[in-house]
Amino acid sequence: SFTVSETSKVILDIDNGMSDLDAEIGLWRVDGTFLGENDDYAPYETVGAGGSIHSYDSFIQTYLDAGSYVVGVARYPSVGEFGGWSTDNSQVIATDQNYTLHVSVGPIPEPETYALMLAGLGLVGFATRRNKR
Repeated sequence: SFTVSETSKVILDIDNGMSDLDAEIGLWRVDGTFLGENDDYAPYETVGAGGSIHSYDSFIQTYLDAGSYVVGVARYPSVGEFGGWSTDNSQVIATDQNYTLHVSVGPIPEPETYALMLAGLGLVGFATRRNKR
């Protein structure tokens, strides 16, 4: 579980230590509300919290509001639902198997940050152009 103090970009990335674990990752609020799951990363997401090292690694990248959250890891094909993994068709991971779960939480830059960056780039461009004359 982890807590986010302000709206933040969150990356959850599993690096598994064995070739036969097709991990599935799920995300819940602490009140049990199911937020989503992923089996393997999708091509539209960027791999990278700790670096997915295997084609069966799972990856979630999302924005979360302030609050407390729970991450669950199971074996594919598991299904997330309110309160946890479905008991009908979910598979827990044996205790003798291992994986590494990377959790990265970062703030979302304020609009002023982007404005200052653009102003700085504009000044550098202006100075470079002026020096070429």
